[in-house]
Amino acid sequence: MSILSADTYRRFAAVGDQAVSILSELKRKTFKAGSTIFREHEKPDYAYFIESGKVELSADNGEETIILTSMGPGDLIGEMAIIDNSTRTATAIAMQDTVVIPLDQAMIQDKLGSADPIAHLLLRVVVGRFRWALRRVLDSQRLVSEQTMTVAGFDTRYQRVRESAINRLRIEQDLREAIENQQFVVYYQPVVAMRSGIIAGFEALIRWHHPERGMIPPGEFIGVAEQSDLIVPIGAWVLEQACEDLPRFQRVFDKYIQDQPPLFMSVNVSPKQIDKLSKAGRLDAILKANETDPARIKLEITEDILVQSPELAATALAEMKSVGVELALDDF
Repeated sequence: MSILSADTYRRFAAVGDQAVSILSELKRKTFKAGSTIFREHEKPDYAYFIESGKVELSADNGEETIILTSMGPGDLIGEMAIIDNSTRTATAIAMQDTVVIPLDQAMIQDKLGSADPIAHLLLRVVVGRFRWALRRVLDSQRLVSEQTMTVAGFDTRYQRVRESAINRLRIEQDLREAIENQQFVVYYQPVVAMRSGIIAGFEALIRWHHPERGMIPPGEFIGVAEQSDLIVPIGAWVLEQACEDLPRFQRVFDKYIQDQPPLFMSVNVSPKQIDKLSKAGRLDAILKANETDPARIKLEITEDILVQSPELAATALAEMKSVGVELALDDF
C-alpha cells in the first residue's frame, strides 16, 4: 500500500497544464450568518451549490424589498444569470453560517457549450420562464412560495436527476480535495502465470480512503474522474507510484525465489490519459524519473479509445509503444 507523497504530487501535477489549474477550482466557501453572497444587478462570476446552511433570496421591485424564498442544502443559487449571461435578478444573504461550493462561470459556460444543442435550448427556455414568473411576482408584490418558484412539469423524475447531479458534484469536489490531501492508495493484485503457477507481476489498483466514508471502490468515483478530467492527474500518480513500488517487489522476490523472471507492473490507462502521456515525452519522463525498465510496464487500455478516436489512438499508442512499454487491450 502506498500513499501519495508531497514530492510525488508535485511531479505528477506537471503531467498536464489543466491538471495543475484544475486544483484551484471548486473550493468550498463559508459565508457567515448575515453576509451577502451576491447582490441583485451584479454581473455573475459564480453559481453556488449549498452544502449546508440557509440562504434567503430577495429582490427590489422599486418600492420595497420582496423576500422571494429561502434555499438550503442541495439547492443551487445564482445559476440563472450565468446560463443566460445576464445580471443577477436577486440578492442572496446567508441566514446562518452557510457552506457553498462555488461553480465558476467559465466552467459552466464551457459545459453548456459542449452540451447537446436541444438540451441547451430547453435549459434556456426554462430559465426564461423562471425569470418571467419572478417578474410577475415582483410586479404584483406577492411573496413567492416554493411552489410558485417551481417550473411546471418538474416531478419525481426531475428530483432523481437533481439528486444524481448533486451527488456527482459532491464526488467531484471531494476528488479534488482527495488529490490535494493525499487520500489515494494503491493496492497491488498479483497476476499469476497459468502454466507455472508463479506470480508473474502485479496490477496496480487505485483506492480512495475518504476521511469520512472510509475506503471507496473505484466504481464509485472513476466515472466522475473521467468526466471531470481529474483522471489525468490521478492516473499519472498511479503510474508513478507503480513504477516506484515495482523495484521493492522485485527485491523481495529476488531474496526468496530463485530463477524468477523479472516482474511486470500492469497499470490501467484511460482514454484521456493516453493523449497526455504520449505528448512531450511525458511517459518516458515518468519511467526515467523512477529508473524503470519500460519493458516491465504494461499499460492496459479499453477498446473505447479505439472506437471513439481511432486516429488519435493510433498516433498516441504508437508513440507510447516506441518508448518500449507493453500495451494490452482491457475489457475487450
